[in-house]
Amino acid sequence: MNYAFCRQIFSKIYPKTLLIGFSGGADSTALLEIVRDLQGEFGYAFTAVHFNHHLRGAESDREAQNARLFCAEREVPFRMIDLTVADAGNLENAAREARLAAWQILVADYHADAVLLAHHADDRLENLLLRLSRGANASGATSLRAITRLEGICFCRPLLAFSKAELVDYLAGRGIHAFAEDSSNADYRYFRNNLRHAILPALYAASPGGKTGFLAALDALEKDAVHLETAAEKYFRAGDPADAAFWRNAPEALRPRLLRHFVRQGTGRDFLPTGGDCRRLDEELAHSSCGTRKLTLSGDIKLVLTPANFALEMENPPQCVWNWQTDSQVNWGNWQLFIVPDDGSPCTPSEARFDGAALPCPLVIAAPLAGETMIPFGRDSEEKLKKLRIDRKIPAYPPSPVIHDETGKVLWFAGVRQCDAFKVTAQNRSTVRFRVERSPFFQHENRADGE
Repeated sequence: MNYAFCRQIFSKIYPKTLLIGFSGGADSTALLEIVRDLQGEFGYAFTAVHFNHHLRGAESDREAQNARLFCAEREVPFRMIDLTVADAGNLENAAREARLAAWQILVADYHADAVLLAHHADDRLENLLLRLSRGANASGATSLRAITRLEGICFCRPLLAFSKAELVDYLAGRGIHAFAEDSSNADYRYFRNNLRHAILPALYAASPGGKTGFLAALDALEKDAVHLETAAEKYFRAGDPADAAFWRNAPEALRPRLLRHFVRQGTGRDFLPTGGDCRRLDEELAHSSCGTRKLTLSGDIKLVLTPANFALEMENPPQCVWNWQTDSQVNWGNWQLFIVPDDGSPCTPSEARFDGAALPCPLVIAAPLAGETMIPFGRDSEEKLKKLRIDRKIPAYPPSPVIHDETGKVLWFAGVRQCDAFKVTAQNRSTVRFRVERSPFFQHENRADGE
């Protein structure tokens, strides 16, 4: 077997610590043998990892034991992980999520630089048809790639240049004829098995180009997908994704990829939008003259759209205390409040000026509460913060910070209105001038870490 493609993959992660998904089937057995053959050349350390999902009773346990023995005979470090997967709903997705969670722990435990998986060329074609049947775009249809990153893990697939038949012949040439065969692979109730054993062989036989033609199309689609992903990243970095116009003006082909960047930047989660997510987003963006609208996407991702703004709806950051006399700036969520020199010029909407000698210290910063009021500068009666915000045509999300004294009295609805208390007069000898700024994303400091 020509190891050129495998060498190309390993050269990008050399020298490293690797984890190998090892089910004991033909695919992963071939991968393990290739890794063993090339270890002297690349000098990596590796461990075989077997997941026992316990879904097929004694058969699952027997496969785990055989995988352990296979590695022991070859002096390959081995780790067996028991996974609990509920035998209900979408079993395949549940098992995948369980493995991903386990890989995250294992990568941290071993300080691993990459996880090797044994997907091959036939798996790529199956994935293509499965994803297309669900309405995937080019990126989704070509998601089985040689090197990908998901939830901070680098997944490598060194066998994508080989067919299943080539891997079985490779093992036979090494005298390996016994390997695990998952009995559930023959269950035609699963669409993937029907696709593998019946639909794809018939499709290849009927197609003028056969399997070779589909593989060529897959390679071309992946190049298109990579180009669109690169274009989306450039577009995202160059624009303001908090502006609704950014999304309405974006090319439709880039929107799903922009949405993935936006959610990942704001939450630290690697979000993969579905076709339904993208259709709903396009529909909402078409209603540009409507008021505030909320859109829930898969994974319970919530967006808030207004005619002018586009934001993630997340839990409000906790309140914080600001000792402004000693700390010239403070962060609250994705907002930054800081003191600026007061040159006596009129304040902008994002600024407020107070009598520095009378203003209490510390101040308390929090999200606006329902029904909360203040006496705006220049008035003598209470106004609801909500009305002040609406009058200024400022969206509810992300919420602007409210600055109180320690008794709860509102002193400044940052970016909206200043209160009438502690105002600057001609007799004031000292003043303090605050400014508020925010980044394009609404997030808070205790969000989950990203990659």
